[in-house]
Amino acid sequence: MHGGRSYRVREVTLTGGSGGEILLEPAEAFRRTNAYVLTFLAEQDVYDGWRWTANSSDINVFYGKVLITDSLNSVQEV
Repeated sequence: MHGGRSYRVREVTLTGGSGGEILLEPAEAFRRTNAYVLTFLAEQDVYDGWRWTANSSDINVFYGKVLITDSLNSVQEV
């Protein structure tokens, strides 16, 4: 569901070694496509950070840069 409409994956095309296109088409309301996505998170840089301790609890807050990569593993129409 996106914007109140149902879509299904018509085609997945790989373009090169690390990218691709996902082509969608309108679908009946009872159909949907489940996408199985792997998400990878890689820390790039940490610019600053703070730590607090209170009542035996630690809070760590950091400001930095991360790289998030989503990889489409498969799709299943239901």
